[in-house]
Amino acid sequence: MSTEDLDMPAARPARVALISMPWMSVDMPSIQLATLAAMLRRRNVHADTFHFFVDYAADIGPALYRRLSDATDYLNEYVFCRPYFRAERNDELEHARTLMPPLGYSPPAKNEAIMDAVGVMTDEFLDHCADATDWSSYDLVGFSLTIAQTAASMALAQRIKARYPDVTIVFGGTSCAGPMGVAIAKACPHVDVVVRAEGELVLGELVDRLSQRRDWRDLPHLVWRTGPEVITSGPGDQPVFRSPELPSRELDYDDYFARISGRGIAGKVDVWLPFESSRGCWYGEKAQCRFCGLHEIMSYRSWSPGAVMAELDRLAERYGIGRFFSVDLIMPKDFYSSFLPALAGKNGRNGKKRPWTLFYEIKANVGEAEVRALAEAGVRWIQPGIESLDDRILRGMRKGVHSAANVALLRLCAENGVRVTWNIISGLPGEEPQWYLDLARRVRSLFHMPPPSGVSDFELHRFSPYFDEAEAWGIRDAGASPFFRAIFPFDDALTDDLCYRHSYTLDRSRDAGEYTLPLRRAVTEWISAAARGAALTIDTCPDGSAMVLDTREAVPREHRLDPAEHRLYLLLREVRRDDRVVKLAAAANDRDEQAIRPWVLRCLAAWHEEGLVWRSAGRSVALATPATSPSVRSARAALPAPVPYLGRWLPEEHGK
Repeated sequence: MSTEDLDMPAARPARVALISMPWMSVDMPSIQLATLAAMLRRRNVHADTFHFFVDYAADIGPALYRRLSDATDYLNEYVFCRPYFRAERNDELEHARTLMPPLGYSPPAKNEAIMDAVGVMTDEFLDHCADATDWSSYDLVGFSLTIAQTAASMALAQRIKARYPDVTIVFGGTSCAGPMGVAIAKACPHVDVVVRAEGELVLGELVDRLSQRRDWRDLPHLVWRTGPEVITSGPGDQPVFRSPELPSRELDYDDYFARISGRGIAGKVDVWLPFESSRGCWYGEKAQCRFCGLHEIMSYRSWSPGAVMAELDRLAERYGIGRFFSVDLIMPKDFYSSFLPALAGKNGRNGKKRPWTLFYEIKANVGEAEVRALAEAGVRWIQPGIESLDDRILRGMRKGVHSAANVALLRLCAENGVRVTWNIISGLPGEEPQWYLDLARRVRSLFHMPPPSGVSDFELHRFSPYFDEAEAWGIRDAGASPFFRAIFPFDDALTDDLCYRHSYTLDRSRDAGEYTLPLRRAVTEWISAAARGAALTIDTCPDGSAMVLDTREAVPREHRLDPAEHRLYLLLREVRRDDRVVKLAAAANDRDEQAIRPWVLRCLAAWHEEGLVWRSAGRSVALATPATSPSVRSARAALPAPVPYLGRWLPEEHGK
């Protein structure tokens, strides 16, 4: 790679190749490649995209690809570490094989046989990619690294450099942030430059200077090698766009669709089209959740609702697909009153409803109007930041939401046919074992609502407050896991820097796996109850009373509410504090607040014991859904998971 200065710019337009390796979801194209390609094309740079993860999914089969892409404990990274280190240092990673986590097949011998077969196909796949085009025709070959794409990108960079030693190879993406980007530059001699910022900030200028043979080393947020030395350029401004309105673009997914068609798997994938309406987290910018490992991208910025709508209209027309996956970390707050009504055809005289299905991540503390807006707009699948149903744990996480709001959201989603993916995080600093015994008992009242995918110990992510302030929280950072160190056999300090998710120990007297066991068992029962269609429904009778039918447990029960009790119960459709319930009940019954308070509190206490309300920290919310609401099962019907982990709790997954 030359950086000598030339007086005359290159005669031809600059050319860039952008590559995405496994383990991106095979069911959607790479928005990372599309975003960077659009930016470069606006600068008159010729940009080709290579969705090589599609080719790999076709080679090993989409079903096995999905299983591996969703694998835990870095099993997917191991697949590509083997060929990389075999070529790099004749290392077959035999020690890693002894630590290899199971793939999940039975009997156990099948796992090893499958991994051996995958190893053969992986070598062939990498050679196919390296020989796919004349890489020397590009001024820059860029790799997008998100989750679990490091080893695959290193392995292909190694092969391309062996064939085309003068080509400039650049890595960028979330896996290159902070110390991880420096570690990649140190670990992989086949990478020329690592970008540690949002690619649009520096990639265009880097391409221009490379194509014109001009020096680029004064650009910020870069890491590169000079012989054995690794150099980091000055930080410059924040490595994100700071303007409130992000730059416009036109996403192009043609390469993805050409590949799924050309490789014969178009009928085996359920395509979702990724889109982006914001970056960062508007809540985390104020108070970052303590386990959350977002870094500089925490800075919140968004596109206008009109720009997002125009992008989706164009994509739907171009590709004939109406399933859209938002890659936002959190949906913009103003979208409930702007973007969602527009999708539902409620904005403007000529508004039209878009017959689309959307996925979004949202903050959990939203009410009935917001959930109805999601459903009417076609947002049929959400991932809210629930994480726990215990107020003490939520405060420790710094979630900025209480358990009653989380429960209310689950009920509202069940009523409106919105699928919810969420999980319970356990094992956090400062928690008490008794809290999980309490929660194991209490969640039985929620068996008619969308269950969590499971209970999992919190992960120590780089850049999180728990990571940055580990000692203060009694966390002993143990660095990369033994398996990660075995598959990336550098010295421990370098491997630790390469790793985003660190192993750890906590200063506590009891093992979390032991004291959370009752909750884990309860969640397993919850998943089974949801699969069989457990319900808690309320039906209004002609005299104003109500009948509540309860099928959450094996033996159905009925609860009758007299007219006054029914009116009180309806006040709990939204989360309310005790004093507010008393005030509203007094006004509804034309009674003095002090006189009616004992009756209200008796009802709340009795309904709490019967599992008809969720009651915590002086707040209550009704649990029964109207008898006319769709069931939890029907809310899930015929909607494929956009990425494997989102479908984990579904009954078809647990029934296998």
